[in-house]
Amino acid sequence: MRRYGWVLTVLIIAAFFIIQHRSVPNAPSPTNAVTTSQGIRIPVVTEVPSGTGEVWILARKSNGGYVVNVYNRQTLLHAFMAGKKITSDSTGTTYSASNDIRLGYIEYQATAIHVNKDGKSGYIALRQIASQGTTVNQPATSNAP
Repeated sequence: MRRYGWVLTVLIIAAFFIIQHRSVPNAPSPTNAVTTSQGIRIPVVTEVPSGTGEVWILARKSNGGYVVNVYNRQTLLHAFMAGKKITSDSTGTTYSASNDIRLGYIEYQATAIHVNKDGKSGYIALRQIASQGTTVNQPATSNAP
């Protein structure tokens, strides 16, 4: 009987880690987020600010690509990888991005990572994900005559 108790305990712990790994990461809503018509933009920098709160860090990988790491209290919550180059202009380069994150009670999907010309700053663009079949930023329609 004791052996089955240990097996059950291990299965419960494994299920917990699998569920936690597959769930959408949750972070506090950043105070420096800028609202746009498409969603929000969160400024990112390469320097690690002092303090123990939430920070969004732009980092360059060894292969030359970029990643935005989200930390809360010095714990890595999520990493957004820059994908294909979308545009390049006088302000910098914009790359595609994906993955979801929950900020407060609202779920967002990353759409782009913009890296300024200096390579040390930029922003990540997020759009709100519609929930339960509703479309975000669309006016409600009525069937009334």
